Amino acid sequence: METDEQKVSELEKSVDTLAFSRDPRLYGRGGGRGRGRGGRGGGSNESRQDKREVRVVDASALVHVLPVLKRWIREDRYQLVVPLSALSTLDLLKKAPNPLHDLARDATRFLEGQLDIARQIQAAFSPADADARTRLRAQRQSEEMSWSEVEKLFKIPEGWVVELPDEIEVPPSVEGEEPEPLPLPTATDIPRHLRSTIQCILHFHSSARTTSPSDNSPVGIVYKSLLDTPPPLAEPLSRLVAHSTASANDITDSHSSPRRRNREPAPPPDFLALSSGDALSYYLSTFFPSISNPLYVIPSTEVVAASSWLKAQAQAKQQADDASTPRTAQEPKTYGKPGGRS
Repeated sequence: METDEQKVSELEKSVDTLAFSRDPRLYGRGGGRGRGRGGRGGGSNESRQDKREVRVVDASALVHVLPVLKRWIREDRYQLVVPLSALSTLDLLKKAPNPLHDLARDATRFLEGQLDIARQIQAAFSPADADARTRLRAQRQSEEMSWSEVEKLFKIPEGWVVELPDEIEVPPSVEGEEPEPLPLPTATDIPRHLRSTIQCILHFHSSARTTSPSDNSPVGIVYKSLLDTPPPLAEPLSRLVAHSTASANDITDSHSSPRRRNREPAPPPDFLALSSGDALSYYLSTFFPSISNPLYVIPSTEVVAASSWLKAQAQAKQQADDASTPRTAQEPKTYGKPGGRS
């Protein structure tokens, strides 16, 4: 028999992920389904008259603060856009140990449901009406800033000092010549797994500021795990560090055969760093000074509040279902003639 905790958990799932057949966004005023892309799809009276702000959802928010996103969707607060790179990050995090593995699976399952709803809405309604009804969708291919524009916005902070690990030795300069300064990082030294998300955030940030120059609302949504992010190195220095590290490992393993050394497995990904928004926040705040207030960092207190809100919604639904259930359906069946022995 199900306990109250199990019932609440199941109800939370039904409240969080709306079933296609009951999602009100899929129906018009008369209860009928939308009439295709070119049709009215229930009429514009059903659409929001105000334009919702877009929020780009980083993978860290999907993994660590999913209750907040669920609440925003239920309240129709924003239109949430999931970068394509976030989907790839979730796939990678499914290989992580628990609890990240389970968190990534929960986020993926939720996304699949919401993206299916978005596809059904787009198929059933006109583009304008579909956009008004869609609360979460995937990033479109055109929704990213070109890399050439990203490179123009990338700036090295004044007084930046290139720091190498203590064990790394820079090749000596030619005798009699001044040593050349160490090369500074560029936009191409941003980690690859961050580039697409940065391009997406910068695209929507630029669009919002163009439409409303005084708007200072954040565009990206992240969760920070308070991890340190190493400063980037220019590509030649990165190669030097990698080569020096490999050489040091060869010396350490000098007693093993070359074949065995070549079979050394690659180090596992830093799953915790991949699941956090610390690196994304570091790069945007450090190297893009012209981008004001690009991110909203969701605090843990908001996650707790959203979880409590979802639980209250589930309990209210349970009470409403109990109240609407006929009493005769709750009583055990009896057999035999009335007043007689069964």
